[in-house]
Amino acid sequence: MFNFLDPKGTKQVPQKAIDLLEHGKKLLKSRLYKRAMIEFNKAFQEAPEYCTENLDVLFKQYRTVANYEACLSIGLILLKTNPEDYKLATVLGNCARKQQSYMQANNLYRHALKLQKDYKMAFFNLAASLARVEKYDNKVTATLQPFAALREYVLPDYMVEPDMFDRIIKDLTDILAERALKEVMELQRMMEAKSANNELLEVHRLQREIQAIEVRPTTPSFDDVKEFINARLLDLKDGTDYESRKQYIAYLYNMGLFALKNGYALYALECFFSIADDPNYALEDIPWLIILGKHATKVPTAKRLMIAKSVKKKISGPTAVLTGNPPATDPETSPYKDEEPLNQMTDLLREDPSDRYLNINMGVMLNIEGNRLMAYKHFLAGGVLLEKSEGIYRRKDIFRKAVEYYETDQLKKALKLLKTLCEEEKNSQALWYIGRIYLKRNKWDEAVDAFKKIQEINPTSEMAKQELATAHDHFYQSGEEYFNEGKYKAAVGQFEKALNVNRAPDTIKRTAAVYRVLRNKVKAAELQAEYDKILESEKKGEMEKIRHEYIAQGQAFLKKKVYHKAIHNYELAFRMKVDKDIFMILAYLYKSLGQKDNLQHLVLRWNKMVEFEEKEKEFQKQNDGTTPTRKEDEMVM
Repeated sequence: MFNFLDPKGTKQVPQKAIDLLEHGKKLLKSRLYKRAMIEFNKAFQEAPEYCTENLDVLFKQYRTVANYEACLSIGLILLKTNPEDYKLATVLGNCARKQQSYMQANNLYRHALKLQKDYKMAFFNLAASLARVEKYDNKVTATLQPFAALREYVLPDYMVEPDMFDRIIKDLTDILAERALKEVMELQRMMEAKSANNELLEVHRLQREIQAIEVRPTTPSFDDVKEFINARLLDLKDGTDYESRKQYIAYLYNMGLFALKNGYALYALECFFSIADDPNYALEDIPWLIILGKHATKVPTAKRLMIAKSVKKKISGPTAVLTGNPPATDPETSPYKDEEPLNQMTDLLREDPSDRYLNINMGVMLNIEGNRLMAYKHFLAGGVLLEKSEGIYRRKDIFRKAVEYYETDQLKKALKLLKTLCEEEKNSQALWYIGRIYLKRNKWDEAVDAFKKIQEINPTSEMAKQELATAHDHFYQSGEEYFNEGKYKAAVGQFEKALNVNRAPDTIKRTAAVYRVLRNKVKAAELQAEYDKILESEKKGEMEKIRHEYIAQGQAFLKKKVYHKAIHNYELAFRMKVDKDIFMILAYLYKSLGQKDNLQHLVLRWNKMVEFEEKEKEFQKQNDGTTPTRKEDEMVM
């Protein structure tokens, strides 16, 4: 066996190591990655330095062509040579994640973090792996960036009037400013009178009062806003009409959001529970808003103040600042101290993992609790969903935006939003618009798929039925056009598409005829048999309808005691089908009327009919699965 110098020319490399390395490379090319890894490991044991240098070059080559499975096989050997390389561990974590090997990826990211606990790339990728988000490195960072420092709940817009509290606070500020001005003017008038009487002590006292009023804030407190809203709620509470009750719920909902945003969690919960208890209104946000309210009661005051100082930009809520501070909170004195809001939110997410508000607010709650990794997991899940929906949180708003795009002929944007909706829920309306977009693009196959999915959701959907009928006619007409041009293969392709939409008897018959032109006897026979079966079924249906008419007439004559006509109609029905009920009625009538001969003849006929039916069933059972007899259809040229 020959030995070779290593690349540096300082040490001889065993031939065995070279052979093992080359064999490993061949196995990689054959996509036998695990076996290749075993060979590389053996080669490494023979010549560590030589293998490391060669595998490093090979790793870079496979990484360039994005063969991540090969990279993983090579990289794990390289990591073995340098277990302190936290950057390589992170890259290998990404490679494992590309193969959906999330547990292996998580272990590699955690290994990197053990080596370098402040390495953000490993931390962010670990969060992405936990969230099952297909983003890596800088793209993970970009998605996280708007949320990473978020410690304030993300709340919906106010109902009916989004800037409601801005307006109320402005109005109350104006009222308080006007009230302060009047007080100052009154005190100045009194001061002038006291000054005229040379009452200097009183003048100084009044001056101090004026100064106190001038420095007094004119912005309202939470209680001022609450009092204003409560007055409006009292006006609406006793309203019996729908609009009054709707407005009442809207004010209550808005007040709950406002209270929660400004640190008055217990009052927010009062509002939300009142809505939840109303049997006539069900707002989809209430369950998770109640959870946020409970969580807020358990955030210590010191932590809440620290969060308030660190937040530079509010996500929602009024732009004006209220006078005064919210009440102190303590997890030990919270009325919900024995509840677990995080677990409650997890339960909601389990029911709807694609809800944007749930994911982002779960991240906020975890961020407040100091669990950054799990917070980032939910921020990434929610962030990716928001990227798909153009930053829109509610699905009904996503749908509304998609329709807006559709109506302004921005079909690409509309299709993206509509597909996003259909990935998250069964949505017949979204599917209808998807189908219409494909029709506008003349993509009939894709349109048919969309309309068929509507039928899976709602089998009785009229809009899907109409659209599919139009598609069937389109394919049928295209088939006829191709046939008339002598393009029989293209024609049969269109007829098959029509059958995929609706297996109408005439379409089956026409398709069979075209297959005969193409001399495809097997396919023509199959379709002809299907057509004959449908005709037979339709014939049986018509016969059954006539039979029921005879039975109905027989019952009518029986009620009138016109027995001979009743027997006549029952006999007609009996001759059409083996029916034990009709047999029993006729037997009863013949016996009651003393017609023994007719009764005996009836019994004989019954026995023969039953015997024949049993033989027919046995024959069908024996011939089940055999090719049915083909009836030649007329040739259509």
